[in-house]
Amino acid sequence: MAVLGVGQGYSLTLWELRPGEECAFDDKACTFPILEAVDARRQRLDLQSRGVVTSELREGPGLRCFSFWDLDGNRLDACEVVESTPA
Repeated sequence: MAVLGVGQGYSLTLWELRPGEECAFDDKACTFPILEAVDARRQRLDLQSRGVVTSELREGPGLRCFSFWDLDGNRLDACEVVESTPA
């Protein structure tokens, strides 16, 4: 995943699937909103407690994200920017 700042608070996210990986609901090539999460772990659990289908929590350098789907099967992502602390 690469997140590129395009100015004025907007970004463009590019995502490449790993070998053998498939997107849920066969949405291999599509656009979807990515919402800013303040606490992705907590927000994912909150959505699950309300019956919303979510992916596993994904963590990478500087990001903590998960996917979820609305009642029509449309994918949305929530991503938290994780600040690293100097060692």
